[in-house]
Amino acid sequence: IHANKGRSNFNKMLKSTALKFVDFYLPYSNDAVDFLNYNRIYKNIFRTSWSMKLELFDINDSKNNSVKLISADLKSKDKIIFICVTQLIPRKGMKNLFQAWNLLENKIKSNIELIVLGDGPQKEELLNIIKHNNIDNIHLLGNTDGK
Repeated sequence: IHANKGRSNFNKMLKSTALKFVDFYLPYSNDAVDFLNYNRIYKNIFRTSWSMKLELFDINDSKNNSVKLISADLKSKDKIIFICVTQLIPRKGMKNLFQAWNLLENKIKSNIELIVLGDGPQKEELLNIIKHNNIDNIHLLGNTDGK
């Protein structure tokens, strides 16, 4: 979320504004947290590592305080929605993400959605993973061109 190098001022402003409408943040680095703070975002930041506790997303687990914390302010109480804006290129790891997503337990998958905005040479391969595995909670929307 914090890569702004080479971006136009308009894109930087758009990104900064869009960040204000996110319900919670899962940054993987201190740099990403600093970027959020730079944009005056201090609440609902859940610093995490590259490995996550899957029970974090089990909305039906009444003992799980993290889920209550994260989902308390969500407009859609039914599901946790992840939005990923990225290039669909091998080094971004989207193929690994989609394959790992498919391995999640059904009780977790039924509570989450992934929306991917972006385009690139891996688009067809990723669409095939979605189709071949009947993954109905990943939505590959392509490039929005700022619209």
